[in-house]
Amino acid sequence: GGVVGLCASLFLAHHGISSVVVDRQPSTCIHPRARRINEHTMAFMNTLGIEEEIREAGKSLTSSTKWLYGVSLVEILQRMRQPNNRVRYTLAVIIILCLYLFLFRGPIVFNILIAITIIISLALLVLLVLALFNMDFIMAALHFSPTTFALCTQDQLELILLNAARAKGVDVRFSTEVISVTMPIDDCDVGVQLCLCTSNEERTTVEYDYVIAADGATSLLRSMLDISLDGPGGPQQLSIYFRADLGPIIGHNKFSLCHINSNALPRAILSSVNG
Repeated sequence: GGVVGLCASLFLAHHGISSVVVDRQPSTCIHPRARRINEHTMAFMNTLGIEEEIREAGKSLTSSTKWLYGVSLVEILQRMRQPNNRVRYTLAVIIILCLYLFLFRGPIVFNILIAITIIISLALLVLLVLALFNMDFIMAALHFSPTTFALCTQDQLELILLNAARAKGVDVRFSTEVISVTMPIDDCDVGVQLCLCTSNEERTTVEYDYVIAADGATSLLRSMLDISLDGPGGPQQLSIYFRADLGPIIGHNKFSLCHINSNALPRAILSSVNG
């Protein structure tokens, strides 16, 4: 289940291949968790016909695209309120060029070169201002993608994917867990056999041509198939979902993610859910 399993079933259905999604959870994700969907993934969502629905679901996050970094939220906000020297320097260069063009008129070719320089400087200034408010939009545009990135929390995204999958005839089974898997023997026409168990302890054995293990880093299916993982692994994480009105504190400095990295405290990531 989850985003990966539902997306896999949707793409299969898009190509006319039937599938079954099994999820041991009673429903889709109830935690906002991740919220950024890059432009390449959104291009696939466009193909499936659910791009606009995703954008509408994450509409409250469209004004909160900044990524902040610092030792605390207070320190970050104090730094953001300071004047931006890059804008000042750019404006100073443009003013100097304009004064030079006005005071020292020269040959037409020279004036044209100066005008081109001013136009380029103005264009860079516009890009700089846009980057200060929405760098992701510029980066997406530079990739020449048919669409741009979107913001939508995982709980909303999974509901959209679930409804789209069921509309295409995908069999989605919640509160159902795979408890054993039997791989086919060589030169045998039998497919992969799975033993499914529901929350009511009802067990059934089913057979499929292929199985996609979309159950995360601690995949039970992978363990059953003795497929190991290499590498040090990631740090332990704890997600805390809370409600707090930060409007009076942050003002117009809305953000999507705030990375807090302090030697005195554990590393934390503060995510905005509804802008």
